[in-house]
Amino acid sequence: MAELSDRAKEYFKQAAEKYLKNNNVKSFYNELASKCPEELGIITDMLLSNGIALFDYLSEVPSWMFSGSEMETIVIPDHINKIGPSAFYGCKAKQIQLNEGINVILNEAFGDCKNLQVVTIPDTVRTFGKNVFTGCSDQLVLYANKRKPGQRLRCPNNEKSWYKEHLFLAPEKEEEDDSMA
Repeated sequence: MAELSDRAKEYFKQAAEKYLKNNNVKSFYNELASKCPEELGIITDMLLSNGIALFDYLSEVPSWMFSGSEMETIVIPDHINKIGPSAFYGCKAKQIQLNEGINVILNEAFGDCKNLQVVTIPDTVRTFGKNVFTGCSDQLVLYANKRKPGQRLRCPNNEKSWYKEHLFLAPEKEEEDDSMA
């Protein structure tokens, strides 16, 4: 795991003392995002790898939360309803699983995630911000579950052709054959 700079360690300590004792994780991330956004992903990796249940205190993924994160796979829990701007910007993940409950994915949420190969988009997502996947690999595949009739996905008009090229229905999960017991 990457090391934090002395500057980021000091900001982390100040923000932790100010916000984490009250379980105010969102304010903790907002303060660190304004002071050292380039190292916020390292802080997230450090907290999650030490068993800190960050998502227990959040209803959204705050801006820059996973920016620069070195985790290869990231799973976002069901109760999260929004992905903030630049939330994963530049992270090293190859796969990100977004679970049911997310309604909105804001601007540049996955920007510059060059290693990203697969993102699963839940049926609950209704709106994409601008340049959500800007700077990602051309090999990126977005999987969506089957959409119900009349269900639409809103994205910026100038990006519709990009989504048509990259968005696929999720592969059918094979059901186990119980008759072979």
